[in-house]
Amino acid sequence: MMTLTLKNTKSPLTNMLVRIVEKGDGYGQYNRKTGEHALTNEKSEPLVEFYDLDNDHGPFGQFVSRYKMKTLLEREEGGICLDGGEPKWNVNANEMNEVRRFLRAAREQLTADLA
Repeated sequence: MMTLTLKNTKSPLTNMLVRIVEKGDGYGQYNRKTGEHALTNEKSEPLVEFYDLDNDHGPFGQFVSRYKMKTLLEREEGGICLDGGEPKWNVNANEMNEVRRFLRAAREQLTADLA
């Protein structure tokens, strides 16, 4: 499992965890009793999840949003609004560029692992 943690950012979202869900990784609703997620990524395409670390709602914080990795890498720049209903769940352009660098490096590593 690959993660990136952004702490004390200048975005409204002050503490964020970005998690890559690879093939075979669990995701979705987390069951604290069993320690497992409800779903398993069965596709080779990685997913990317964003969590708010300021709220303890599971092993990674409070789930905010999930995207296909390729979707996040389609844009070269700019920020992202993860959830319009919560102002603090916006990631500014500089921090999203850091996320994209992390995702590109992870994609290269995943591709190398498959070779």
